[in-house]
Amino acid sequence: MASSIGGLASGLNTSDLINAMLAAERTTKNRLVNKQNTYSKQLSTWQDLNSKLGALRSAVYAVSTPNKVASATASSDDETLVAATATSNASPSTFTFRVSQLAAAQQKMAAGFTDVTDVVGEGKAQVASGLAALGLAVIDASGLDAGKYEVAVTEIGVSTATVSFGGYEQTVSNTGTITLTDNEGNSATFSIGTLEVGSAKIGVVDTSGATTLSQFATAINSLNAGVSAAAVNTNDGTGTPTKFVLSAQEAGIDHAVTADFSNLSGLAAKTFATLRAAADAQLTLADGLTTITRSSNHLTDVIPGVTLDLLAADGATDVTVTVRRNEQTLVDAASSVVDGLNSVLAAAKSASTVNAENKTVGTLGGDSRLRRLSSTLIAAMSYSDTTQQLQVLSEIGISMGRDGRYSLDESKFRDAISDDYSGTVRLLSGDGITVKGVFGTLYDTVKEMVDANGLVSSAVGAAQSSMNSLKARLLVEDARLSLVEARIRRQYTTLETTMAQLSSQANGLTRSLG
Repeated sequence: MASSIGGLASGLNTSDLINAMLAAERTTKNRLVNKQNTYSKQLSTWQDLNSKLGALRSAVYAVSTPNKVASATASSDDETLVAATATSNASPSTFTFRVSQLAAAQQKMAAGFTDVTDVVGEGKAQVASGLAALGLAVIDASGLDAGKYEVAVTEIGVSTATVSFGGYEQTVSNTGTITLTDNEGNSATFSIGTLEVGSAKIGVVDTSGATTLSQFATAINSLNAGVSAAAVNTNDGTGTPTKFVLSAQEAGIDHAVTADFSNLSGLAAKTFATLRAAADAQLTLADGLTTITRSSNHLTDVIPGVTLDLLAADGATDVTVTVRRNEQTLVDAASSVVDGLNSVLAAAKSASTVNAENKTVGTLGGDSRLRRLSSTLIAAMSYSDTTQQLQVLSEIGISMGRDGRYSLDESKFRDAISDDYSGTVRLLSGDGITVKGVFGTLYDTVKEMVDANGLVSSAVGAAQSSMNSLKARLLVEDARLSLVEARIRRQYTTLETTMAQLSSQANGLTRSLG
């Protein structure tokens, strides 16, 4: 309160009396404040543990399953010819071969146009990619509306074949001619050569009498039917500098381009010369007899887990691709787990330590949840795989010392990787099916602790709830103290006023008698 009572009338040290009474009244608040400080430290400790467990969870997640642990590198001894990269499941190996031929996308060109604005004529035109590789050729596309159609030969029998056209599967003869129809009634007639399983794309364009060469190219490109078109003005100094070029969108013989412009007056008489033939990539092995053929220069299925990008062909030069395990990645990952675990255990130990000599107690001293946290983590690290030769972590260089800290013997760990890579990975990360492994078990343990309703997340929530409850009680207590102080001051003010009045009356009586 702002007012001051000096005790002039009563002769008492009223201010000291009031302060002493208020100090007695503040006992409850002081107790609540002390408890609030304790809860605040406990909350901070649990939050710190939660943060450290989150970091451990991230570290152990990186090695919690075999596919995360596995790491390999691939290198080519001649990167002018071949570039190599490896995925995590690549096995150590060496592969030598020669790049006899690169895959190439077919390109055709028709000449004799005066300008890109030359009119192609009214009619229906058809382009296709990969149709010839299926053993099919379009005889009549008049029943097809403008658009893109996909053809797939999925099964070839003795006398029939299963063919999908526009997503509609049908059984047809595997010789002679066939008519295929899609779900919307569009149909086309094909001649059959030697059928092969595979897929192709057909694009149909309807032109008007005003459609220019450039517009025709744009219409073909908009279909995305595996064929690109371009009207190119070469400015070659002749009267017909413009060329019309068709290109396969993908390399390989299976994506060769076919086209039928016989209904277009501006193109029907043109001859398309081959600028670049469709070609498959070819690798020749060391015996000089075995050839690997692919339709792309980006090879993902030659060496398991390895991607080969063919950059140039040289049939006289050997290229060796070597795949090695990336031991350092696994070493670094295991080290991160050990460091993260030690951080959690050290924080838990510090928070629970009771020092009888110095009479000090950690912020969570005596809290059984800390003991449960530490023992649960240690139990996870004590996982044993009795189904293989490497059964416990100490056999691969990870162990707990007398100080309660884990350590990684990098030399022993590397030896284990070198001597029994699969066994080391299985011990750490399981088999990805039924065996969890040490780190897989540890990950599940940590996840359960920090997930909602887990040991640590529940502890954080409980501490926060206690803090909030104390804040509410302190507000009530502050309000009570304000009322008490106001009441005490009113009482002493009344006392001093009464004493002053009595003193004045006494003085007056004394004067009247004297």
